[in-house]
Amino acid sequence: MIATSRILTIAAAIGLIGSNLAHAQGGYFIGRYQIGVPVGDTKDYIDKTSWAGLTMGYRYMPNSRFTIGGDLGWQTYNKQNNYDTYVRGTASISGIQYRYQNMFEFSAQSEMVLNDGGDFRPYVGLGVGGLYVRRQTTFGLFEIEQDPCQFMVKPGLGFTYYLSDGTGLIVGTEFIAGFQDQELTGQSMVAINIGLIFGDSH
Repeated sequence: MIATSRILTIAAAIGLIGSNLAHAQGGYFIGRYQIGVPVGDTKDYIDKTSWAGLTMGYRYMPNSRFTIGGDLGWQTYNKQNNYDTYVRGTASISGIQYRYQNMFEFSAQSEMVLNDGGDFRPYVGLGVGGLYVRRQTTFGLFEIEQDPCQFMVKPGLGFTYYLSDGTGLIVGTEFIAGFQDQELTGQSMVAINIGLIFGDSH
């Protein structure tokens, strides 16, 4: 699919940039576990918090106050609805409904670091990129699938705490907001994440 090929191309580009920047001073890699709280249309479709998410990224620090880089992330939601009659268009279908939604994000990121140089460093940031959504609704053998790729913005805040030279803890929250396309209303969630950073930093 076209959306999937675009994601793979962008992911490869981010990985290539990250591998080149990794050899320069002032850069670090990020790995985080992520909890996703659905909001808006995402919550209307599946109103359960997702405990299954991961993100990875790279940041380069041109100075001690700012970072630039990129993120890749994945969150999965699922829900079983009770036996009922569901209406779609002019068709009515009775049965148990299963809903699945996977959200894959890719973004360019920048953060402003507060308290630069200290072990404890709060930050505020903004990401801009894309959100690929794979939504599947099934009733037995019948399935409805949607897989748009939406423009996305991702404001966030959090902190890093350095445990040793180049290694630290990172905790943060982000609002991931996709914009409506021709196939699906904009998908959104609040992401809560915790993880580790590895590399060189100012």
